[in-house]
Amino acid sequence: MSDSTGWHRVPMDRAGDEWSVTREYPSDARDEYLFVVDGEAQLDPRNPHRGPGAFGPRSACHLPDYRRPAPIELPVDGKMERRWLAGRMVDVYVPALVQGAAVLIVQDGFEYEWFIGMPGLLDAMIRAGEIVPTLAVFVAPRDRDREYVGNDAYVDWMADRLLPSLYRRYGVHRDAALHGLVGASAGGLVATYGVIRRSDVFHLIGAQSPAYRAIHGIALPARIEHLHEVDWHSLRLHASVGTFEMMMYGEDFLPAVRDGAETLRRRGCAVQYNEVHEGHTWTNWRARLPDALTWLLGQG
Repeated sequence: MSDSTGWHRVPMDRAGDEWSVTREYPSDARDEYLFVVDGEAQLDPRNPHRGPGAFGPRSACHLPDYRRPAPIELPVDGKMERRWLAGRMVDVYVPALVQGAAVLIVQDGFEYEWFIGMPGLLDAMIRAGEIVPTLAVFVAPRDRDREYVGNDAYVDWMADRLLPSLYRRYGVHRDAALHGLVGASAGGLVATYGVIRRSDVFHLIGAQSPAYRAIHGIALPARIEHLHEVDWHSLRLHASVGTFEMMMYGEDFLPAVRDGAETLRRRGCAVQYNEVHEGHTWTNWRARLPDALTWLLGQG
């Protein structure tokens, strides 16, 4: 079973002591998979390539034209702090030039640190002049299912408590055009919903494989229908998704992402949209994050 099969089991053929399955992929694809042996999911013992995940590693295969993301590095110029801010313990990447810096609030924050290495990536891109100096707050959810699905109280906490605490402690920029939310999967949903709901203080959306599908019977267009006085033409969205994410959780996933991005585009939001031959994985999101940061915070 793999990303490309929607994590449904696929029968394998046996020849003596060897088991195999034949599949066709685009030449630049990357797939993560597990074997199921006697009902137990297992890594491929002959494949050293792995993909990280919150529920453990998975084996990974790469096609010849696949481009690997850059290695994870630690910050060199900036620094990491663990702070109690607005009633929560959060991690903060503080750039060397923090006064007047842009701000990103990152959902599933610890995963973005561990699996993506976002602090080091920000540091390198700032040093190279690819993005403006940016402070990032890495927030771990207390109740992910509750907070990330259209939760107004959580969105208002980010806008009305966390963001002002950053003004006071770090002197970051107060312009909504330099404030954004970033997240993957359900985190991408709340990043999108949060910016739309509070476009008075956030304008930038980084949505990686966002869960725009119907959750609790509500898809993204219906979820934002009641939001009025949205400054649509000031918003910027970077959305990326894997073509192997066609179906997830029994719902159409990829079509919902396409529809959600197009919905925002029609309303006036500036949209950069990207599809790749990969799945719902942290390695996919790590490879796409530089493009998202450049689109949202680029110097050009």
